[in-house]
Amino acid sequence: MLRGEPAEHTKTCPAFGHDILKYFCLDPTYTNLNAGSFGCLPHAVRLAYNDLSLELESMPDLFIRRKMKQRVTETRNLLAGLAGAAVDSCVLIPNVAHGVTTILRNFPWCDGDKLIIASTTFHTISRTVDCLSYVSPHPEVSKFELLFPTSHQKILESFRSFVKVYKAPNSSPNIQTPGNFKTLVIFDSIVGAPGVLMPWKEMVRVCKDEGVWSLVDAAHSLGQELSINLDEVDPDFWVANCNKWLYSKRGCALLYVPMRNQALIKHSFPPGLGSASLSNTGVSSFVGEFHWNGSTDIITALTVKPGIRISCFHGGEARIVEYCHTLAITGGYCLANILQTEVMLSPG
Repeated sequence: MLRGEPAEHTKTCPAFGHDILKYFCLDPTYTNLNAGSFGCLPHAVRLAYNDLSLELESMPDLFIRRKMKQRVTETRNLLAGLAGAAVDSCVLIPNVAHGVTTILRNFPWCDGDKLIIASTTFHTISRTVDCLSYVSPHPEVSKFELLFPTSHQKILESFRSFVKVYKAPNSSPNIQTPGNFKTLVIFDSIVGAPGVLMPWKEMVRVCKDEGVWSLVDAAHSLGQELSINLDEVDPDFWVANCNKWLYSKRGCALLYVPMRNQALIKHSFPPGLGSASLSNTGVSSFVGEFHWNGSTDIITALTVKPGIRISCFHGGEARIVEYCHTLAITGGYCLANILQTEVMLSPG
C-alpha cells in the first residue's frame, strides 16, 4: 500500500473474485490460476503505460535527459519504502535473473570459493549459476536439498548444518583478508513451486553467523510480504520482481545492495551509462550504473507507481494478502476433497 494513502480508498474497494475481473486485461472467458509467473496487468496500469510512452515519444530528448532521473528516483523511493530500505541501496532492473546475473558476474571469485544453492532454486537462476563454470576462476557449487512438508525450525536447523559443512574453509565476508575464501548462498524468500514462505530473514542471520554471503531471490516478496525491512534484516544482496504482485507492467524488478557491498558491483548487464551521465546530480556511481543502459524500456519501471495505487484502490496490501491466503487455503482443501488426497501442511 502506498505510504500515507488516505483511508478513504477503502470506501470504494471492489469485492474480490469475479467482480474484480473487469479491472484487469484478462479475457473474461479465461480462468487464470497463475499470477506468479507473469503477473496480471490491470487496465489502469496499461493506460498509464500508454500515456507515459506517449509523453516520452513526443519529446524523447527532453524526457530522457531532463525528466527521467526524477521519475526513476520517485519509483526507487516508492520501492525503498515498501522494502524498508535506504533509497540509495535500491536500483531498478528488468527482472530477478538479471539482478542475480549482475551480482554473480561482478562477484570477485577465486579458486577455492564456494556457492550454495537450494534444490528449489528457480531454473533461470540455476542456469545462471551453471554459466559461471564457463569462465575461470569460478566457485564450486553445492545444493541444499529441501523436502516438503517441513517446518521453519527444521529448515533452519538443516540449513545451518549444511552451510557449516559445505562452506569454504576460513570463509569470511571480508574479501581483503589474505587466506580467506568466500562462500555465497542463494536462497528464496518465497519458493514458487510449491508455494512456500521460507524463514529467509533467519537464514540471513545464519549466513552472518557462519561468515558467508547471502543472496535472497525474493521474486515473490513485493506485494506478498508486509514487513520486509531490508535495512534491519541486512542481507548482502536481495532481488525482487514488481510485475508479479505489485501490478506493474512486465519487465521490472528491484535490486537491493547495501552500501558496504556496492563497490563490488562494477557494472550492470549490459553496462550502464554510469554516474558520468548524471554528473552534478549527487547520484552515486552504483545508482548511476543502473540508471539507463540505452536498451531497456524505462517506462516499464515507471508503471510501479500506478500499480501501487491499484493496491490502494483494492484496500491495501494487508487486505489483498489476507484474501489471497484465505483463498489458497480454502482452494487447497476443495481440490484435495475432489482428488481424494490431502493438503500438504507444514508442521508448526
